[in-house]
Amino acid sequence: MKKNLSNKLSAFITSAGIVFLFTVFFHWLFSKTNLTLHGGIAAAASVLLAAVIYIQFVPLWLDLWFGERLTSGQKVQCREENTHQHTAEKMPVYASVKISAHPSAKTDVSSKTPPHTYIKIFFALAAYCMAVLVVIFAVRYINGCSHTFSQSLGVWRETDANHYQDIAMQWYLSEGHWDRLVQLVFLPGYPIAVKLAALITGDYYLAAFAVSIISFSLAGCVFYKLMRLDLSHSDAVRAVKYLCIFPASYFFAGPMSESLFLLLCICCIYCIRTDRWFLGCLAGGYAAFTRSLGITLLVPCIMELVSRAVSADNTASKGIPAKKLVSVLLIPAAFAAYCGINYAVSGNFFKFMEYQSKHWSQNLGWFFNTASYQTELIASNWGTNFKIILGLWLPNILMIFASLAIMAFAVKKLRPCYTAWFIAYFIIAVGATWLLSAPRYLAAMAVLPMAVSALAKSKRADAAFTVCCIMLNTAYLCAFALRWYVW
Repeated sequence: MKKNLSNKLSAFITSAGIVFLFTVFFHWLFSKTNLTLHGGIAAAASVLLAAVIYIQFVPLWLDLWFGERLTSGQKVQCREENTHQHTAEKMPVYASVKISAHPSAKTDVSSKTPPHTYIKIFFALAAYCMAVLVVIFAVRYINGCSHTFSQSLGVWRETDANHYQDIAMQWYLSEGHWDRLVQLVFLPGYPIAVKLAALITGDYYLAAFAVSIISFSLAGCVFYKLMRLDLSHSDAVRAVKYLCIFPASYFFAGPMSESLFLLLCICCIYCIRTDRWFLGCLAGGYAAFTRSLGITLLVPCIMELVSRAVSADNTASKGIPAKKLVSVLLIPAAFAAYCGINYAVSGNFFKFMEYQSKHWSQNLGWFFNTASYQTELIASNWGTNFKIILGLWLPNILMIFASLAIMAFAVKKLRPCYTAWFIAYFIIAVGATWLLSAPRYLAAMAVLPMAVSALAKSKRADAAFTVCCIMLNTAYLCAFALRWYVW
């Protein structure tokens, strides 16, 4: 009976979603004026890839909730204890997805974590951040810039880092210069952390680097713990590697909010996976207080919450406990607090949206519209301004299609709540009507390194992905150091 219900729901939800997606797309297509052929092809391709992801995702989503039909490459298993943990604490884990390092290998999630693993990960990622700063100095020096290493750090001031510095030092302004007023669009989570760190360092700029580098190093440690819920030590380390070398990951070394946001998101997911709902949603709330995309954490949290209530693997605890439900509300509550700051500063709860629209031409749109106009911008600048193509439009369009393609192949290898989170995050992040930072936004989406790691099961695939990621990340870093319109 439950299997039949799951099949019917799967067919209905899949059909309804696909009909909605293509209805919206064709409405956009026929109402779009001055649409070029290459812009239309790019938009259609993005829609088709999104449809492939969605069609594969829906049955896996319902499997998580009903726990009956297993798909290839997956094994649903309930465990009362995480045997790979060093403590004897009981933490229920549901519907764990096994991804082995090689097709013929057997993943041993119960294997012990080698000594000093977390220390090694922390310092390896901290060293990576320092290496990024050194490479920026070296590239600029080779290009004729005579700045010292300390002076070369000023290149970050040409990005959003300067806005975060102003907020950390002077908070938001209700009156004054326009460029300061519009800083209300930058959420306060990261500036608050920088202000607290400045009490120790005595310097706001140094404090910003410290917060980012420490946050990224800790994010690697928690990411490893999250991966170890489902994977062996070697597989988890591979996932951390891709978190570190993913294209645009060098932004984690800079004095901006990406590292802190990444850490908070991973902490949120790890805690809800291990049934620590209040701590997880507290971290998720602060993520939503740090970047607006943090609100998308509601999606995996709700999926996991419902799975506890309806999964056949969890019959002993039917229903949704009120404490967990209240905990999930911390995420939108934190974003509501940011809206409250908007009201206190400007008298308008949603003033940030007005500033986004007026100052950055930024509104919510459709991801396929973004694929279209980004492609058209590449074509219109071809032969006249290669710096803006190589630094801005080409990285954007490559990251958009690469992330969709990666997820299209990796959906069946990932836990459904991760895919759901990616879908929500991608739709909002890429749907911006004037997208300038697709690689930076998507690099902070922890699901993509998971997906790449899941696809790199063989040594050959792992080597290919590793070389590709390092080359793209290095090229993008050099473009940033040379200030080729990289934001």
